Amino acid sequence: MLARPTGRQALIIVGAGGLRLGGNSTLKWPLRESIPDGDAIAAPPFVAPLASIMSVSPAPRDLQALRSESVLRVVWPDREDRLAFRFARGECQCAQCVNEWTGARILDPQTVPLDITIDQMELVGAYAVRIHWSDGHQSGLYTWERLRKLGEQTADGESAS
Repeated sequence: MLARPTGRQALIIVGAGGLRLGGNSTLKWPLRESIPDGDAIAAPPFVAPLASIMSVSPAPRDLQALRSESVLRVVWPDREDRLAFRFARGECQCAQCVNEWTGARILDPQTVPLDITIDQMELVGAYAVRIHWSDGHQSGLYTWERLRKLGEQTADGESAS
């Protein structure tokens, strides 16, 4: 039986195919057979249902970093979004990327490396994911609401690369 995280414990999605609960133990699951090894970081099937029970915003059913395509694939109950890694990294809203007082963007999205990739994803509570980027950045949280908005921007034709 899987123990649910309590308090400030975090579920950490590990690139090699595992889940650490509170940093103590690692639970392993197989990556999807249709995705070659090392090509994606995929959430186990219980993550989305757990998140949707505990979250006000709808949680994605699946979240994958498709490294071969440089795309973050987010599957919602009603649609699928594909966010280019560079676009998602450039849209980080953390205090290192956006001034907390003025809201002015500190990070120039054009300075994000063209070959940026996701090293690891960490489920934060039941409402967000922390992405560990290959440029060393990892302080931003991407809430489910924020990911949906980014998906809507790309669907509306805004730049996603």
